[in-house]
Amino acid sequence: MKKRQVALAAAICTALTSVGFVGNAFAAEKNDDDLMSFNLAEIVVHGQRYIAGEFVRATSNVGILGEQDAMKSPISTTTISEKAVGSFLSSTEGLSKTLSLVPSVVKTYDAAVDCVSIRGFADNGRGFVINGIPGMQAMTRQSSNYIESVDVIEGPATGINGSGMANRSGGTISINSKKALMDEDTRKIGVKYHSKGAHEEYIDFGTRLGEDKSYGVRINASNTNGERSIENWDLKQKNIYINLDQETTNSKTNFMFGYTDTDSSGRPYGVSVSSKFVGNALPSAPDGKLNVNPTWRRDKNTNLVMTLNHEQKINDHLKAFLNAGHFKQDWFYYVGFDKTLLNEAGDFSAVSDNYSLLEKRDYAQIGLKGDFKTGDLKHEWVAGVDRMWHYYGGAKDYKEESG
Repeated sequence: MKKRQVALAAAICTALTSVGFVGNAFAAEKNDDDLMSFNLAEIVVHGQRYIAGEFVRATSNVGILGEQDAMKSPISTTTISEKAVGSFLSSTEGLSKTLSLVPSVVKTYDAAVDCVSIRGFADNGRGFVINGIPGMQAMTRQSSNYIESVDVIEGPATGINGSGMANRSGGTISINSKKALMDEDTRKIGVKYHSKGAHEEYIDFGTRLGEDKSYGVRINASNTNGERSIENWDLKQKNIYINLDQETTNSKTNFMFGYTDTDSSGRPYGVSVSSKFVGNALPSAPDGKLNVNPTWRRDKNTNLVMTLNHEQKINDHLKAFLNAGHFKQDWFYYVGFDKTLLNEAGDFSAVSDNYSLLEKRDYAQIGLKGDFKTGDLKHEWVAGVDRMWHYYGGAKDYKEESG
């Protein structure tokens, strides 16, 4: 029995060896010239890498340095995605609460304005950047339906963000507007319910046109009306934002236009503490929905913003760029109400003021950027010049000045 098993095993080994030999011999005789080869067409993938559940983007727009991977950027950056803006944005506290998703950013002021601190240094809407253009945002609460992402650049960054009117030591908040998607059109229309009794109707339309979808159009508009979560704060706000972009092999352009009309009654502001405050401790915090402002405290303004970005390829190692922007906020009616806490009982003094205001900013930047190699090392460089024009004061003075 054992002899038969040994003989069977030997036969199987002989057969396998023979098959392997034949296969090797066939492969050796096959000529490489007889093998078919194929050249695949170039594949271009458009998209953004995301991490942490798509709330944070893996790349950031780092000023004039352009798109940078978070792991390769020369400075610390975090990009809050559109999903995070839509998921965490508070209709009462606005963009500043969403920005606090970044550990180095803390919301510092009340529900009426976008005020934060970055690494302990104060910043507000006037210091924010839109599409790489400084000075294009208002300090007061603005609409966020046009925002695609927000880059938080930590640390001083005047060299890459331009010499705006409010450069901050702690860092820079840079807002990027929505562009038409490459893979699909956007068709959204709906109604949102905010806070205590406010409703919002909105539309979001986007499409790409032309050969290779080189041209894009994205339109966002909304109308908000009603009472907020804080008592006696009524907000009427309507806006429209239009973003046009084009991208070809040799050039890239983006133009954004935005207009917001705001009429706010009873808009809350915080209470400061008097330097003469007497007591061992501050009073306990009041109910969060309580509004210590009167209903006649009102502000009405319009906000206009335009940004332009253009990049032109000169050769494989050199590009020229242009960035420009225009901002105008016209306050038709403003009634302020500043309050100072005096003692533990909660008594406070108040000062009211009433005036009109016009703020206008214009910005322009031109430059060149490129790269070169020394041996195995690749170097990237950027050179540019910029300037901002700023006016802040009464509308009458501005008209006389313009005339």
